[in-house]
Amino acid sequence: MSILIDSYSEAFADVNLYIKDLHPTAAAVDSAIGQCFTSKAGHRLRSVRFYLKKVLNPVGHLVAVLYAMTGTYGTDGKPTGAALATSDVVEMASLGAGYALITFTFPAPYYPMNGGYYCISCECSEKTTLDAANHVGMFFDNTAGTHSGNVYDFGSSVYFTYATKDAPFYVYGDKPIQANLPKMAILGMI
Repeated sequence: MSILIDSYSEAFADVNLYIKDLHPTAAAVDSAIGQCFTSKAGHRLRSVRFYLKKVLNPVGHLVAVLYAMTGTYGTDGKPTGAALATSDVVEMASLGAGYALITFTFPAPYYPMNGGYYCISCECSEKTTLDAANHVGMFFDNTAGTHSGNVYDFGSSVYFTYATKDAPFYVYGDKPIQANLPKMAILGMI
């Protein structure tokens, strides 16, 4: 059973960011957009939901990717190092023309999180048609985000961070059953 680990509501979103190229891009457009969040110790990552839409007819794959964080959480936090976990693909063509919460599911074995800060990104992992006219939109809160983390995007070969802005997201995980507990305790019978 999945447990909500961290989130920020789409009710606060008011501005578009767009994914327009394969990640990582050297072009002056975005290839990834994400949010820094706080995990729960002992939980494993199962899925994430982002608030997305398609513009015209993009064709390609999106993935959600978990990274370690560098920088100051909530100010200039951004991904560092190699991907810790990558979700199954979501087809860009399957997105609607209006914003909706889209689920990205991580395959087993699920990545164990240590209770610290992480970054979760929505990235283009493969493209056939993705450009200035045909792309993927993510709505975010550009006014005064109230999540403790911060939003970031990737373009021109670097991450850009935004201290007072947040992207809608919902990170879900689970807490593995402890192997050393008595069976009766696991079943809730004692």
